[in-house]
Amino acid sequence: MSKPTSSTFEAFQRLAAGKEGRTLADKINDPNRPTWEQYRKDNEDKLDLRGNEEKKQAEYRAELDKEREQRLLIGSRGGKKTTAIDSSSEEEDEKEEKEGSEDEDSEDSRDRRAKKAAKKDRRKRKKEKNEKRDKKDKKDKKDKKDKKDKKDKKKRKRSSEDGSGSEQDRHSKHRKHTADRATDGSSSSDED
Repeated sequence: MSKPTSSTFEAFQRLAAGKEGRTLADKINDPNRPTWEQYRKDNEDKLDLRGNEEKKQAEYRAELDKEREQRLLIGSRGGKKTTAIDSSSEEEDEKEEKEGSEDEDSEDSRDRRAKKAAKKDRRKRKKEKNEKRDKKDKKDKKDKKDKKDKKDKKKRKRSSEDGSGSEQDRHSKHRKHTADRATDGSSSSDED
């Protein structure tokens, strides 16, 4: 038996002899040609396109599920809730704490309880802050109204001391003045 030669050496010999290429029979009978089993084993990822794609999709879905679970632990709105939601969620938290006492042994449950407690504290502080702000706003609004009332009262007092009389008198003087201006065509100073 002769020693098998490489396909490169055979190609070189063919070119030197003036042959164009290998025939189909030569290609099939090539001793260096891998078997189907060997080829499939070497190129498994390229051949199994659908299975490989499904694996990637499954990995991606698992990653998304993990991220979603983390977001749910934190809260869907990043811990930012309105006061209307706060009161109802406190009741739900208390129910969950009672139900969660069964699985106290697991580390995950301890972590969840710690997160819930922290969340509850944040909500409580936020609620107190909002109440404080609302109280301050009410006081500021009342002070502003009192200041305006005091200013109006001073105005009324000044106008009565000036002798300008009632509001109707002022309006009649203003009408008379505008009528005079229209007939005279002169520009005089405006009276109050």
